[in-house]
Amino acid sequence: KNDAKFGEQMIRVQNANELVERPTFNLNSKGITVHFPKSFEPKNINGNILLYRPSNKKFDFDTAIKLDTDSLLIPQNKLVSGRWNVQMEWQYKGTKYQTKEEVYIN
Repeated sequence: KNDAKFGEQMIRVQNANELVERPTFNLNSKGITVHFPKSFEPKNINGNILLYRPSNKKFDFDTAIKLDTDSLLIPQNKLVSGRWNVQMEWQYKGTKYQTKEEVYIN
């Protein structure tokens, strides 16, 4: 059963790697802004962002991706300082994507 899940994950990662324009993460005083490809219609993007702290699981949380514009803000008040792993699983018009980033909050 795990093999099927792993295979699906590999396809998601491969799809993301093949994107001409990939999601970007921007840190600012308001929090983390995730910018999705400008060529995608925001209303057709959906999925989930999981943020987890390798050092302390009690701060882990996730955020649904529901967009009016091409960006999503993860508010600063949810983010304690330190290293965060950000995993995004999202889809656009039936194609599934997965990306992972490491973000450092001061």
